[in-house]
Amino acid sequence: MYKLILVDDEIEINNGLKNYFPWHDIGFEVMGTFSNGKQALNFLAKNTVDVVLTDIKMPIMDGIELIRRLKEMEYEAVFVLLSGYREFEYAKSALELGVKNYIVKPTKYSQLCDVFTKIRMELDRKYTSEQGNPEKSNEIIDANVQIIKNIKKYVNMNYREVTLEKAAEHVRLNPYASEQLFSSANRRKIL
Repeated sequence: MYKLILVDDEIEINNGLKNYFPWHDIGFEVMGTFSNGKQALNFLAKNTVDVVLTDIKMPIMDGIELIRRLKEMEYEAVFVLLSGYREFEYAKSALELGVKNYIVKPTKYSQLCDVFTKIRMELDRKYTSEQGNPEKSNEIIDANVQIIKNIKKYVNMNYREVTLEKAAEHVRLNPYASEQLFSSANRRKIL
């Protein structure tokens, strides 16, 4: 599982994302929720996560400043902004800081699934290509094998009316991600 934190001053959004979005199903574990960048920065000074999902406008320290400070600390993570603002200046600042995605509120469930499925796949590629982390590579392979088994089971039970879209939806992946997962598994002979 990849580690993730949520940073948003709107408690309902933090709680909704933490409790109702299928993080575990797409390979993430929420390590904490924070209502401003300062709280998140204090947590990240002592803890490592793979992804930071943050709002932009928050009291005390906004999301842009949080990312800027983490970059200064050479903190390695994927940064995703979730914001109600469509203003160009925010998007420009995000691009300059190397933010992976800029999601505008309100967002659709399917968009969040797509964004985080792609991030998971990129993290999978990153960790499996790094020779120095075999433990993480094995964890990723185990998670992928389990997803593939779930898809195969679904296909066997629903073979008459199954489609790629339905099978992918069953494991909460988008069709592209599930296809990539199968292709990767075939190349590695782990099917």
